[in-house]
Amino acid sequence: MVPVPHIADMRDSLRPEIISGLFFYSALQQLASIVVGKADSLSNLRKQEKPKMKRLSVVVAGTGQIRDVEIQPGTTAGDVLNQLNLKDYLLSEGPDKPFFAAAESIYDKLRDGEKIFASTKAEVGELMLCA
Repeated sequence: MVPVPHIADMRDSLRPEIISGLFFYSALQQLASIVVGKADSLSNLRKQEKPKMKRLSVVVAGTGQIRDVEIQPGTTAGDVLNQLNLKDYLLSEGPDKPFFAAAESIYDKLRDGEKIFASTKAEVGELMLCA
């Protein structure tokens, strides 16, 4: 029969292992919280680096075309028109709405998924009468 050591004898021999095990476990928890904290910080940084894009549908007057674009903060009406190769057009929120200036930022003025209109500016002139 194998002799079983007394509990008091085991307590003295295991104490350094238990203490070092607890220390290691505590250090591992601290390391994990640091790593997780850094992961959260990195994901927040990535979110800041990647601006929220908005999708717009641009109805091109006279063509029946609807062209989809994505814009980011700071995008101007001129940027959208250049992207769509509509150099002689102007953008507006609707047929009866005023045009956006080419240098005007439109990101904050429009909602994601909104439909906007590209049309040519009507020329205003004098009507010549022939008699």
